[in-house]
Amino acid sequence: MPGLLIALPLLVLGAGVLVGVAPLLDPVSTGDGSPLAPAGGAAWAALLPAVLVLVLTAARRPVGVLAAAAGAGLAGVSRLVSDLPLLTAPDLVVRPELIIETTDRARPLTPGAGAWLVVLADVLLLVAGGLAARWWTRRGAVLLAETSPSGPAGPDFAVSDPAPGAAAETAAPAPGGLGTFADAGPGLRIGQNGPTVLVGFLAAVAVMVGALLVPVTGEFLALRLLPPAAGLWDVLAALAAVLVVAVAVLMAAAVPRPVALAGLAGVACVLAVPGLTALLAGLTRGVDPASGAWWTLTGAVLLVLAAALSRRPGTAAAPSAGEARTATGPDGRADGTADLTVDLTDDLLADRPDDRTGRSLTAGGLALLAAVLGVLAWAVPVLQFDGAAPTGAAAAIVAPVRAPFLVAAVAVGIAAALVLPTTLGSRTGRAIVAALGAAGRVATAVLWAGPALALAGALALYAQVRAGQANTEDTADPLLAAVPSSFLHTWSAGWGLWAGVLSLVVALAAGIVAIAATAGGDRDRRDRMGGEPADPLRRVLAGVVGAGVVVAGCLPTHRTAAGGGPTLLTGYDLAAWGVWAVVLAGVGALVAAAVTTRPAVAAGALVAAAVVLAQRTWIPAAVRDDPGSATAAGWWIGWLAVAALLVAAVLLPLLVRRAVTPAAGDRA
Repeated sequence: MPGLLIALPLLVLGAGVLVGVAPLLDPVSTGDGSPLAPAGGAAWAALLPAVLVLVLTAARRPVGVLAAAAGAGLAGVSRLVSDLPLLTAPDLVVRPELIIETTDRARPLTPGAGAWLVVLADVLLLVAGGLAARWWTRRGAVLLAETSPSGPAGPDFAVSDPAPGAAAETAAPAPGGLGTFADAGPGLRIGQNGPTVLVGFLAAVAVMVGALLVPVTGEFLALRLLPPAAGLWDVLAALAAVLVVAVAVLMAAAVPRPVALAGLAGVACVLAVPGLTALLAGLTRGVDPASGAWWTLTGAVLLVLAAALSRRPGTAAAPSAGEARTATGPDGRADGTADLTVDLTDDLLADRPDDRTGRSLTAGGLALLAAVLGVLAWAVPVLQFDGAAPTGAAAAIVAPVRAPFLVAAVAVGIAAALVLPTTLGSRTGRAIVAALGAAGRVATAVLWAGPALALAGALALYAQVRAGQANTEDTADPLLAAVPSSFLHTWSAGWGLWAGVLSLVVALAAGIVAIAATAGGDRDRRDRMGGEPADPLRRVLAGVVGAGVVVAGCLPTHRTAAGGGPTLLTGYDLAAWGVWAVVLAGVGALVAAAVTTRPAVAAGALVAAAVVLAQRTWIPAAVRDDPGSATAAGWWIGWLAVAALLVAAVLLPLLVRRAVTPAAGDRA
């Protein structure tokens, strides 16, 4: 076993080093003999999985090393499929860290030594994953099913291979151990980890989309005869990535949280390498990261979040006494195997105070990060005009889409400020802090619609100016009439747009964690009350206000020379997706307020819904000052719906308090 714990980090590190040195050995040869100019420094992003494994090794977490190596090896299947085109069809590969042509006659390309090194690196990952998986199949099942306290069987039981001739299934726990799952209590089913499976499914979708899209754009692609597009190998790589994520998530949902976190982190690190490489290439060679890179990174983040949402704790407890045990070595220190043990006496559906505090801290921290990213999206250029920050008439075109990022960031930041104090554990003003925290958590679950609305507006404008950037001579174009047309202008995504994308992703993650924390508190209180209180008046009031929110979403808030503002009924227009986000968040908030057992949750959900609807109804000054701008019916109906939500934020909590008989010790 010690040899395996040395071999795994070396194998994963070797895989990263091989990819890092591959650009130095001519990954491909050009048809005309011209040199390549790859962003070789970006190739070292492949060391990310090795960093994870080495950190776990340094922290003396052998089980974490085994889980992370197994996850990295599993994801290596997807990487191998995506890297094989370097040998079979290098002309179709978009890999700026390996291939950037300098002439338009460089093709056809033929594989070189560097391409073989990349494939060899994938094989090393597979070997590492295979060795770790072999250990899990021989010894992991016993370790997950049986837990031994310190003593003769302590550390050896956790990290040693079975003696020759001894069957792993017959390994007996030490006296006072826990026995097997079947003997100790009910089985731990994957279905009890719904949040992990749900977020893992979203991660699979994001990774698949990222695998099908081009990771970068740049001038070197213009040298190619055909534009880059997804081919057969890309489709196979996307399918392999989906399969890898699905298998990893289902396995993670059935093991303790620390094991799931290490395993999914290993998968995420490998899958995140292409996206991280694209970002580094953009910094070193002037290549612009494309949407494929961001989708891939989003999927990696969601994978780690899925593991964090696991409901299977990593503490051991004897079923008879319920006392936690920690495996220790001969020197009395923890041997690093305690993160494998499982508490069989816990109700996995219960929401323990320590879990709720951790989720609140996670939700608040993510919301704060989303707010910072939103401010960054407002502060730096969302779009670039001719490769620089827009000025003059071009700046006036971009101005309307900047302010919504700031408004959304302020709202999300306030929600984070309400959530974070609840994790401090202070008894001063405990009831007030708990009520504000409950309101802040549910508000976080609603306010993701603000960044979504801001980003949808920015993307819609980006698509519009890109479609008309070659139309500079048409003075009838309302976007380009005032832009000088002495040469061909180009629009490109600025760092503000990418910050807006990340702000939405992080806000969604914060909302998911906040929902898990809020639902747990409601479930505990409902159980103590013996069921859900019947109050049809709340549902009727929520339904009436919800109808107003939907009607407001169907009507434009303003009209300009270019037409009416986006609504639910404008088809698949990018801006319409932002309106859909606002309406869905508002309706969801009303549903939460109608079924909750806590007044603070009802108030927080409805106030947050009013904020996001007000953001959609509010018309930026840059739009109002346009000579052809005028308010439309949606503006009046929208503000009426905002007022109705605020009134409901007062009435529904009163109805909740009237319908619910507080149990002893209840807190908001």
